[in-house]
Amino acid sequence: MNKKRVILLSSIIQVFLAAALFLPAGKITGQAGQSETTLSVFEMIRRYAGMGFSNDALFFTIFSCCIPALNLIFPHCLKKPMNFGIPTCLSAFHALVTACFFSAARIKMVDSVGMTGLHYLMILFMIVALFLYIDGYFMEKQKPE
Repeated sequence: MNKKRVILLSSIIQVFLAAALFLPAGKITGQAGQSETTLSVFEMIRRYAGMGFSNDALFFTIFSCCIPALNLIFPHCLKKPMNFGIPTCLSAFHALVTACFFSAARIKMVDSVGMTGLHYLMILFMIVALFLYIDGYFMEKQKPE
């Protein structure tokens, strides 16, 4: 794989991660006689904040919006090897924070919200992007200056 292909694939993944925040990640359960209502990631964050975890919800909201944008920008504007080094670290931290948030949300909202499994797909794509950035980093290190 060449550098342009790594940047293109990782950019597509980052766009998906930003768009996934609007997809249904949970469904409201426990309502007798009503059809299941789905919740987007933002709606789940709002419910989580309403349970008294507003600082955690605010951090995850800012983080999940900013990291894909930064990972889109950094490979184009930073000089090597930092053009792939910083997105690698950010992508790993993004996967960790997302896994922690959805794990906490699943535990805290167990009676009212069920998960759809979107968070597993998001984390999988974050890990794929992480490996793409690692590959790009090693490609940059092998090229002579």
